[in-house]
Amino acid sequence: MSPLDGKVVAVTRAVAQAEATYTELLRRGAEPLRMPTIEIAPRDDLSALTRALETQPVTRKGRGWLLLTSTNAVKALARLLETRPELADAAHAWQVAVVGPATADAVIALGFSPPLTAAEYRAEGLLETLPKDLNGVSVLLPGARKMRAVLVAGLRDRGAMVEHIVVYDNVLPSPSAWQRGVAELRAGRVDALLLTSGSTAHNLQRILGDEAETLLASVVVAAIGPVTADVALEVGLRVDVVATPHTLPALLDTLEQHLASQR
Repeated sequence: MSPLDGKVVAVTRAVAQAEATYTELLRRGAEPLRMPTIEIAPRDDLSALTRALETQPVTRKGRGWLLLTSTNAVKALARLLETRPELADAAHAWQVAVVGPATADAVIALGFSPPLTAAEYRAEGLLETLPKDLNGVSVLLPGARKMRAVLVAGLRDRGAMVEHIVVYDNVLPSPSAWQRGVAELRAGRVDALLLTSGSTAHNLQRILGDEAETLLASVVVAAIGPVTADVALEVGLRVDVVATPHTLPALLDTLEQHLASQR
């Protein structure tokens, strides 16, 4: 029997992305509680991405890179290629590098060759994976408006010509999406809570406000990686466990191990 058996686990991930999380929690005997603290709002206007992809990626400095740091960025690319299939050749002319196996799988499903995948599933890992000399090389970085500065700064320090293109936003969902989760926390019926990105942590603090410390006092807070944990700590949340590697299965494995150790 899994240590998660019978445990109520709040999931702060966007509903559109959380189905696999709910399924895996159920498989392990837990009761998933939908408490999305972010919502992914795709941009309708992808003209900036269109223009960028059509730019010649190969210069005397080398072949350009298309960096995809999340499945949301891949979905934006997929939407563009669905409406503008003639851009496929232009998109495939770029070298592709990604963060995390889920993003890599999404890229392959879109018809690309297996991309260069960061060994460590965060921006720092992507920087370690890419060539050290990017002087004069074009780098396209489609993603959310709020992107970790360390990646853009690290690329520019290597001489890359970086274009950050906003293709979606992380926004706070309407209260109806997370009110039940808050009510369950107030009733003391939540055993654990999953933080799957810095945005989920930041918005959880916005939602709970001054009640955060009290409502989470008896809840095991699990972060998918050190970046998420750092954001949580910065906004005043407690973190009990951090997953390694930074994947959903590892997050649930780590949570199980922690719960087992508390028995």
